Order: sequence, then C-alpha cells, then structure tokens
Amino acid sequence: MLFRSATYGVATSATVVAIKALSDSGSGSYSDIISGVNYAYNKFLSNRAPSIATMSLGGAKSAALDTAVSKVSTNCGLP
Repeated sequence: MLFRSATYGVATSATVVAIKALSDSGSGSYSDIISGVNYAYNKFLSNRAPSIATMSLGGAKSAALDTAVSKVSTNCGLP
C-alpha cells in the first residue's frame, strides 16, 4: 500500500510511479523484473528528479538481475 498526500507527510510534492513487473499472482520472469528496473532507470534519466526504487522479491539468486541493479546503481552515482 502506498501513501502520498498533498497535505500530510514529508514528501507532499512527491510523484509516485508504480511499475508492475509481475502478474497479479506474483509470478514472472527475471527478464520482466529487469525490464522494470530499466524502465525505472530511464524514467529517472528523463527527469533527473530525486528518486527511490524499492522491490520486494523472493526466489533464487539471479546474476542477471544483480548485474542490472548494480549497473543502474553505479550509473546513478551510488557506491
């Protein structure tokens, strides 16, 4: 559940963008998740606004997903 308000909270001018990479049942492929990561990164590049990305995932380790997240993090200036 996301909460954003124009009146209350610490980020009253925040824009929330939901990116759905998995099905309603929570299943999908790592390539779908990587596409979501890339979409979020490209959205950031288009406006350069301070941004937060959050994911809650379960499943086996994926080198491809780790690489995608690391690449985006590095390109955004994160250590």
